[in-house]
Amino acid sequence: MTEAEKSSFSFINFLINECSLDFKKDRTTEINIEFDPSGIHFLKTNTFKLFLNVRVNNSNKEQLIEIKTESSFQFSDDLPNLMKFFTINAPAIIFPYIRSFISSLSVQSGHKPILLPTLNLSGLAKVLESNIRTTEE
Repeated sequence: MTEAEKSSFSFINFLINECSLDFKKDRTTEINIEFDPSGIHFLKTNTFKLFLNVRVNNSNKEQLIEIKTESSFQFSDDLPNLMKFFTINAPAIIFPYIRSFISSLSVQSGHKPILLPTLNLSGLAKVLESNIRTTEE
C-alpha cells in the first residue's frame, strides 16, 4: 500500500464571523444568492485567507440571510497557477460548508429549511482576483 501524498494546496480552517437570518420574510419565492469575495495572500507564511460573504435574498429583494466567512489555506512554494487555487479552488472548497451551515441553522430554527443549491463559483474568479491583496507578513 502506498502512502497518501500531502496536497500542495491545503484547507486549514473555516470560520463564520457574522450571521444574520430573518425567517419572517417571504421565503415562498425564488431566492437570489450574492457573493462578496476577497482575500489576503501572505507571502512569508505561504498562506491564503479567503473572505467569502454571502447574501441570500428573496425575489422581492428582501434579505433573508447574510453570512461573513473567513477561511485559511496553506500552499507549497512550488505550486504553479497559484491564483487559480485562490480564485477557483478556495471558494469551491468553502461553499459546501456555507450551504451546510445555512441548512443546519434553518432546520434547527423550526422554520422551513433553507437549502442553497450547489453552484459553480468559477464566475467569482475575476472579482475575487481583483479583491486579493498581498502582504509580506
